[in-house]
Amino acid sequence: MALNLHDFIHKLMANHQPNQELSPHIRMVICSLIATGQSERSLATLFGVSRHAIHHAIEL
Repeated sequence: MALNLHDFIHKLMANHQPNQELSPHIRMVICSLIATGQSERSLATLFGVSRHAIHHAIEL
């Protein structure tokens, strides 16, 4: 079964509640995707969170 990035993120975020801190696993994926050249804006859209949340995840 092939799993694309969008499906992977959807499964990863399944238990995430709004206004809840991002889990260490989610932050690790965000940092990995930033390292591959993804923009904070595109990741915010993909994860369904604010750009601030993405930026904060990278800084931790």
